[in-house]
Amino acid sequence: MKLEFSEKKLDFVLMLAIFFIACLIVFSNLGIKYSFVGDDPGVSMQFLEGVNRYDCYLWNEYVGAGAPLPSGVQSLAWNTLLRVIGLFVAQKFIIRIMSILFFSLCGMSMYYLVHMISKTEGMMRKDTRFLKLGAFIGALVYMMNHLIMILLNFPLSKLQFPYCIYPFIIALFIYALHKPMPFYKIFISAMLLLILFCGNPANMVVIFNILLLYFIYFIFIKTGAKEQLFRKLAVFLCVTVLFLLFTAFIWLPTLLLPLYGEALAKVDNANFLNDVSFNSHRSSFLSLWRLDGYMCFLNFPFAGQYYSNAFLVFLGFAVYTLLPFSVLLFFRKSRFINYFVFVYLMFLFFAKGTYPPGRVVFEWVFIHVPYFAMFKSQYIKLIVVPVILGAVFSGFSSAKILSESPKSYLRFFIGLVAMIIGYNHIFVDGSWNYKSFLTEIPADYQQTADFINSLGGNKRILMCPETSGFQISGWKKEDETWARHHLNDYQQMYVGGLIHPYVFNKPCLNMWYFKKYFSSEENAEFPYLFPSIFLRLKYYDVGYICLEKSFLDEYNGGFGCGNMILNGYKKYQDYKEILKKTNGLALVLDTPNWSVYKISDDMTCAKIYSSYEDELYNTK
Repeated sequence: MKLEFSEKKLDFVLMLAIFFIACLIVFSNLGIKYSFVGDDPGVSMQFLEGVNRYDCYLWNEYVGAGAPLPSGVQSLAWNTLLRVIGLFVAQKFIIRIMSILFFSLCGMSMYYLVHMISKTEGMMRKDTRFLKLGAFIGALVYMMNHLIMILLNFPLSKLQFPYCIYPFIIALFIYALHKPMPFYKIFISAMLLLILFCGNPANMVVIFNILLLYFIYFIFIKTGAKEQLFRKLAVFLCVTVLFLLFTAFIWLPTLLLPLYGEALAKVDNANFLNDVSFNSHRSSFLSLWRLDGYMCFLNFPFAGQYYSNAFLVFLGFAVYTLLPFSVLLFFRKSRFINYFVFVYLMFLFFAKGTYPPGRVVFEWVFIHVPYFAMFKSQYIKLIVVPVILGAVFSGFSSAKILSESPKSYLRFFIGLVAMIIGYNHIFVDGSWNYKSFLTEIPADYQQTADFINSLGGNKRILMCPETSGFQISGWKKEDETWARHHLNDYQQMYVGGLIHPYVFNKPCLNMWYFKKYFSSEENAEFPYLFPSIFLRLKYYDVGYICLEKSFLDEYNGGFGCGNMILNGYKKYQDYKEILKKTNGLALVLDTPNWSVYKISDDMTCAKIYSSYEDELYNTK
């Protein structure tokens, strides 16, 4: 069997294949009927105006002063892209287009990285056709693996999206060290790093360390790399200085924590060891060789087969261990391969966390290295490096395997593709995501949002019932009513962060805010504390009360978790009766999922600003 394509046409065909696989993954799991709400990123794509107000801020009245982490900058780029796509397609298709873009860029950026390494290291340069096919195999490994299974099981968000560009950033850095680059390109590269990594400081640190490790290899290990050493050092230092300047609002406040008080100055990494131990209970070496190890992997509906099916287990080791590490047989004299295999194993060790062996070593590093506590979710943040390097190794191993059998290379190529897709069949057979999250936001959400957003003034909306920042709602598609009693009463549901910050373009205050003013015994009867709170709402600029009806009574979070008792219907009924008896309230809107009450004007006052902690006294 022969592949009758020129090299340029082969590049095009393989890029087209990557795009086709991306479309297959997205539409086989999301279809075209529902919006795929899932977690709060799915909601945000349905209410883009709310995202702009809630997510892009340096100071606003919705969430307070400043942005947690540097999310404002990344939100600006992310939300702008969403708005541009929203100009041309219905909002329900935005998530599909973004997901196709994500998987396509994953494959294409890894394809480019393998080619860049081949050019700079002189590996497989004469066998370009086999190199391209091998790079395609590496792209598939990067597109489909255990990390992606859990990273994107909920709707794509700005924090996940940079994953698809990591290989491109690394390739761009390699190119900058090998080829002269004008300052404006260096400046753009540093800005690109800022936009990509500012959502999560741990991601920024990990990727920056990869670049630093490559720079160490390039200067001290790579043959002939010491030529024009000053220029190469200047490029690296220039990117580093620019990047540090752009991200000063992340790391500078952290370094200055001791100035803000004794409590903040005594942040002790040892306090997070229990978190790391919990996050490490599945991250054994045996799991990590398949790039598995996420603490809650078994909670996903597809997880069982990856431990009960012996063929899939074998296939996992073949794809993610034997294939990438066979690169040591084919390129055992390559300094690049030997160096980065060591880097792979080093990051794999730290991704293991406290799971034996090596627990003492990890704990010592975790306690004594400043700010290492940012990796307390060690698997999800550190396994990225083995995933990237494993895909690169797989690309070169596959290229060498194909070149060793020129007469039947196409059969071997198809076999490798079949192995990768076979192991990751959940991506293409529609069994990947939670089907209960594949839903539509009820129409009355938009109706309620339009009403609240049309209200004049700057009064806050008080949200009831109380919730700690996590929302579990049940919706029925047919009549847009909700599941009032049991888990089986609903067909679709929403589990994630609070919806109202995205839906309502008005400042909202959750009833949970008042929890701190009452004892734990009183919190058990929270709805009945409402009369005591109501008289003081004027001091919190509250002009309206919004009662949500769709909270579930119970929810099962996954295998072995049991049912969470939420008493959603009981709380709704309690609040409904209390609000009905409260003087000074008028029902102004009632829909299947919401009731909106207006507080009488004589029970509100002008907006109050205060720089001090407020106090509310229980006078019962």
